Amino acid sequence: MEYWESEIKLSDLMNKGIISLGRGRIISSIDLQKKPGVYPVYSSSSQKGGLFGLYDEFDFDEELLTWSVDGGGHFFYRPKHKFSVTNVSGILKINEPIFDYKFLYYSLVYQHSKEVFDYVDKAHPSVIKKRYNVPNISINEQKKIAEILTKVDEAIENTEKLIQKYERVKVGLMQDLLTKGIDDNGNIRSEETHQFKDSPLGRIPVEWDFIEIEKLINKNTSISYGIVQTFENVENGVPVLRTLDLKENSINDLNNLLRTKKSIADRYKKTYLKAGDIVVNVRASVGDFNVIPIELEGINITRGVARISLRDEFNPNFYTYFFNSEVNMNNMLDLIKGTTFIDINMKDLRKLLVPILDFNEQDRISFYISKQIQLIKNEKVILNYEYP
Repeated sequence: MEYWESEIKLSDLMNKGIISLGRGRIISSIDLQKKPGVYPVYSSSSQKGGLFGLYDEFDFDEELLTWSVDGGGHFFYRPKHKFSVTNVSGILKINEPIFDYKFLYYSLVYQHSKEVFDYVDKAHPSVIKKRYNVPNISINEQKKIAEILTKVDEAIENTEKLIQKYERVKVGLMQDLLTKGIDDNGNIRSEETHQFKDSPLGRIPVEWDFIEIEKLINKNTSISYGIVQTFENVENGVPVLRTLDLKENSINDLNNLLRTKKSIADRYKKTYLKAGDIVVNVRASVGDFNVIPIELEGINITRGVARISLRDEFNPNFYTYFFNSEVNMNNMLDLIKGTTFIDINMKDLRKLLVPILDFNEQDRISFYISKQIQLIKNEKVILNYEYP
């Protein structure tokens, strides 16, 4: 840790008796079944805080640090409570009050981010005591640093919970809006207050209809994939979209796209993209529909991506949201059943059924969904902010 003037090795602290390193005891899943209880047992997993199960006994009722010996060496801060630790986890105990547990935890987590442990090179106590150092600073300074970092962790946790909440709201909102729609009064329709009818898409409002997607595209265009072989990346060449460039509601930045020779791209002039076109993965992965923004106009696509160019009376954002919905994705998965290599036939893609509804309603639905998606994106920006 290059930022501190003075550091102490864990091995030196052990030799002086200031800290102790050890391991837990053998507690199996059979033990948990025989003696179920309320006290947590922690193991080597980095998921769910390393929780292995609940037991009728406990070995500790104090503040400690633990880490996964067999699972990559991840550290955990354990506040004072009744718990046990299995033998595939390490235990760090502070014997003299010159170190703060939380500060020690953050210090070790930071160093661990630069270490590599696996199931061969295991994080045994005899190994980590030689690899890790502790800053030699006063206990008061340790507590202040730990307090700041704890607040940051709490802010991150709250933001993650908010994102999860917004994601749940988005799923429900999309389900309602893309199957029930919004009436002229701005209300989501329901079977209790509005008329619905059966369709291949399920129950839909009587005002809606359904049609094959190929019937909605621009004249002189077709739903098709792009360049079969781009060959090597060419500086100042034509940018192309590959399957790895598409995620739900997200397209790779222009600067990160592969570029191919113009002579190659020009052989596929029909798949040069315009703003408002819809693109979709049709090979290796399925779905990830996106609308092309103005900054990506003029790029091309590869064999694994298809282009859908809708007429002006159809809102590409609405249809992209519909394509990414559970109803349509289930239909997409049906197209690849029984295949060993994920690849959607263009003929099948063109026959996908979509709802037909008034353009103003398409706009209203798109507005509400995009607003929810933007809330999620805003929180993710906060979560991923990198401090200078």
